[in-house]
Amino acid sequence: MKKTFRFIGIVALIVVIGLSMMSCGGENPASDFKYEMTADKSGIQILEYIGKKGGKVVIPAKIEGFPVISIGNIDDAFHPAPAKAFGELSGKDD
Repeated sequence: MKKTFRFIGIVALIVVIGLSMMSCGGENPASDFKYEMTADKSGIQILEYIGKKGGKVVIPAKIEGFPVISIGNIDDAFHPAPAKAFGELSGKDD
């Protein structure tokens, strides 16, 4: 009986650790950005970051199925903190 509870506890711990690792390394959701389709309809241009302040910002590779191909004026997009003030600002490759 103790072995069964120990096994269940180990499996639960592995699941919790795995889920927490998955949530830490992902892209920010599209809802964290104001964005628009480019004039030539080839992709998405990020206009502004409106997500939670502080921490890492990971720009998604795609929004609404279209590739993110540009960030407007980067200092305006990440106002009030200009891009150079960010500890990490990255895009994630597919």
